[in-house]
Amino acid sequence: MDEQVYQQTGQVTPAMMEEWEAKARARATAQSEDRQRNFGKVNIGGGKYMEQSELDAIAQSRLRPTLDEINDNAEKKRARDEEIRLEQEERRRVQMTEKEREREVKAETKRLKGE
Repeated sequence: MDEQVYQQTGQVTPAMMEEWEAKARARATAQSEDRQRNFGKVNIGGGKYMEQSELDAIAQSRLRPTLDEINDNAEKKRARDEEIRLEQEERRRVQMTEKEREREVKAETKRLKGE
């Protein structure tokens, strides 16, 4: 009869309201117990939970080779960059030495012409 009144008028009867509240309390209690049972764990989907330390270990084991490769490549690039910098510095030093020699030769030539 309550269902019929609800269907016709859209008003919820007190009996239906109590039934809905009881269902809501039961569901809230079940969810709370589930959260308490899995406290400190991470939901990984499908109703499964894992400790954060287990997830970290899995992530590290899967990412370690990639991170090592990135570090190796970075070290090689830094070494290459350092070699290039040293070569450029050596080239500049040689150019400066040659310019100094040319200045000395010019100065000597000018001095000899002046004599």
